[in-house]
Amino acid sequence: GVTDRAAAAAGRAAAERLAARGAARAGARAVGGAAAGGALCSPGGPAALGCALIAGAAAWIGTDWALLAIDEHLHREELLGALRAGLAGLRGQMEQELLGAYDTIIGGQYDAVEDEIHRTFVPARAGEPPAPQAGPAPQTERAPQTEPAPQTEPQPGRPQPPPSSATP
Repeated sequence: GVTDRAAAAAGRAAAERLAARGAARAGARAVGGAAAGGALCSPGGPAALGCALIAGAAAWIGTDWALLAIDEHLHREELLGALRAGLAGLRGQMEQELLGAYDTIIGGQYDAVEDEIHRTFVPARAGEPPAPQAGPAPQTERAPQTEPAPQTEPQPGRPQPPPSSATP
């Protein structure tokens, strides 16, 4: 629906914005990282190349981290709003799919009950008691019930037995 299109548009805009920033950053980082690494490691002699690579990678990662932190601070609410809208759309779609599945299952069960009624119902015998079924007879006897245990707590309005006179 409308929320799906809005979420998709917001996602595309965010992806385009990130791609443009990423391309600009990559060029700036490559030049800046190499320059920083070269300046830091120039007196290193033969190990200067390795030092420059490590310093350049560190400068690249540091720059990327700082730019991502700034980007998150500036656009966090917009991104969260787009994510929430997308999740709400997915939830609505899932609810509709589940309701459709429930309708299908319930409809099948209803049809089965209807078929059973039409197959077994005979209007000429509608007022008669059901015919006895073959098989073991139903049990009609019940087990005798036992008396409840005597209560030991005194109850108001009832006479109480005398206390036991046994002494040690």
